[in-house]
Amino acid sequence: THRRPAVAPRCPLENTPAIKDSVQSNEGKFTEARPKGGYEALYTYIAEELVYPVSARTDSIEGTVMIEFKINKEGSAQDAKVIQSVREDIDQEALELIGNMSPWYPAMINDIPITTRQIIPITFKID
Repeated sequence: THRRPAVAPRCPLENTPAIKDSVQSNEGKFTEARPKGGYEALYTYIAEELVYPVSARTDSIEGTVMIEFKINKEGSAQDAKVIQSVREDIDQEALELIGNMSPWYPAMINDIPITTRQIIPITFKID
């Protein structure tokens, strides 16, 4: 299989207060889930581990797969699903990347871990 760097997706939430630190909500102090090492480390992982499906490369298929998943109280990804598809082989590669990524720091309310939903774009582009 041929490893193909992904285009590092931009996190739509990276400039929100919840990502930078904590915010106060009606339920208490809330801290968003985040990848260990930060989003830059997550995107480096995606770029290094993404395997561009041979058939998709042959067919010149490009696009962005949106993956929704939960980060549980222990920081593990679970229940990943495609919410924006490109093609089945590309979608499966994106799901595999999410399934194999390192644990995250879980979201917290008042320093108590909680499960939260995340959405990550993974872009497949042929140079």
